[in-house]
Amino acid sequence: MSEMTVKSEIENNLYQDIMDNVTDGIYFLNTDRVITYWNRGAERITGFTAEEVVGSKCMDNILVHVTETGESICHSDGCPAYKAIQTGRLIETGLVYLHHKDGHRLPVSIRVNPVRNSSGQITGAVEVFAERKSKEWVEAELARLKRLAIADNLTGVWNRRYGEMKLQSAIGQFARYQWPFGVLFCDIDNFKKLNDTYGSQFGDKVLRMAAQTLVSCSRSFDTVVRWAGEEFVVIIVNVQPAYIREMAEKLRVLIENSFIFHQNKKVSVTVSIGATLCRADDTADTIIQRADALMYQSKRLGRNRIAFE
Repeated sequence: MSEMTVKSEIENNLYQDIMDNVTDGIYFLNTDRVITYWNRGAERITGFTAEEVVGSKCMDNILVHVTETGESICHSDGCPAYKAIQTGRLIETGLVYLHHKDGHRLPVSIRVNPVRNSSGQITGAVEVFAERKSKEWVEAELARLKRLAIADNLTGVWNRRYGEMKLQSAIGQFARYQWPFGVLFCDIDNFKKLNDTYGSQFGDKVLRMAAQTLVSCSRSFDTVVRWAGEEFVVIIVNVQPAYIREMAEKLRVLIENSFIFHQNKKVSVTVSIGATLCRADDTADTIIQRADALMYQSKRLGRNRIAFE
């Protein structure tokens, strides 16, 4: 082996060690957009190991990025890697949502640079993606909540006991300071049929997927609660009518675009949502009852929709 070859191998190993210790996700693609390298940061953020993705394309049911309106960006015209390879320029995205291996959607920002050989010819692209929320912070916070017995054991979100406390607090703040807040009552559509078809263990995976999508794709100061069974409540503070509609629709679309594989079959679910703002005469019970009734209105109108009042 020549001295030049040895030096090249040492440099390549050094660069790989550096990239594997970066917390952001990094992966390389060739000009056909086939993944050729996947770092540990990408494994941590997405749940997919390098062995599972190298040799595949991102759009092959791996990351399949969508916008908050559910529009795929993995087609040629919208793909950041395709744009970088075609234009030879750095491409950056705003907030998009990748598909985690466990099924839920996760908000990330993306930067893609073209990769050139020594002759200046473009041979592929390198994509760097970063979480918009700190996973370490979320894990630490969930551990604290579990110790206090106010987190749901299955999904990791807040449990009903805490949700009721949070509602009482929000009602009090609304009465004293007129701080507006709203409630989204979300119910997974046809959940019993899904359980009967795939089994309760798969149903548990779906509950976790829905819960994590709600948490990851709502604001850090809003509150996601597993209310009962397949029902979730999201308490949204500092909110106006237009925003609560927008948030409800965003969460509906992102859950609809989440999926889990079962025996090589892609399975997704939808939610029906009731959305309402707090009123002057509301109690914690009345606002929940109204949101619940609106959720059932969404069910009657065909499911996978929102009803707002």
